[in-house]
Amino acid sequence: MKSLPRIQTAVVALGLVVSLLFSASSFADASAVQKLLSSPDRSEADRARDQRDKTAELIAFFNVSKGDKVVDVFAGGGYWSEVFAAAVGQSGQVLVHNNEAYKKFVGPNVHLRFQDKPLPQIALYDREVTDLGLAEASQNVIYMGMSFHDLYFVDAESWPAIDSDAFIAQLHAALVDGGRLIIVDHAAKAGTGAAAAQDLHRIEKDFVIQTLEARGFRLAEQSALLANATDSLEASVFDKSVRGQTNRFILVFVKG
Repeated sequence: MKSLPRIQTAVVALGLVVSLLFSASSFADASAVQKLLSSPDRSEADRARDQRDKTAELIAFFNVSKGDKVVDVFAGGGYWSEVFAAAVGQSGQVLVHNNEAYKKFVGPNVHLRFQDKPLPQIALYDREVTDLGLAEASQNVIYMGMSFHDLYFVDAESWPAIDSDAFIAQLHAALVDGGRLIIVDHAAKAGTGAAAAQDLHRIEKDFVIQTLEARGFRLAEQSALLANATDSLEASVFDKSVRGQTNRFILVFVKG
């Protein structure tokens, strides 16, 4: 086989280097995520959660890319929002969403987490569920961690009923084509649908899949990384016998 002329060889080599650099730049900033998780300034509570939630493994599975726009829905104190911020870098954006009802449970924690950190990609984003205010096709990733079941929970004093169909429609509209909706939630027994959301704060995995696939999403990936076969699925997630150790499912849906 004839060898390539020297100039052509150089061009091919340069093209390969450029291609590799371009590909690498599109991946999540693993070094920034690792720096965050290993920081000596990280709180003991966060360190414990890093282990409990297998955060390093999960963020790799989520495959969030540099420059992505991410919405952390019902973000609570912003634990995952901060991890996403490291993954997307300063060229990305993370909206830390809470509604007024959720903020009552969170208190000042989300403000305390970000008040002294130079993270221009983070924006606290308080919006009510009836109008998230997300522009059409504006987001690459929407994350709901342990909160999809809240779409089916009602408390007259603290958590008004949510029109789940209308809410899901907002998420679908906000994602770009091929954008991903990531759901992590506490598993409920098969055949229970959303019934366990009220008393146990759980939801059936198959119900989530059927609900979202009926509304324009396609299940692309799932993981058993947070599965726990010792969880009977019968106790409230706040019960001390299972708190922090529930059987959790991980689902990645794609718009399209």
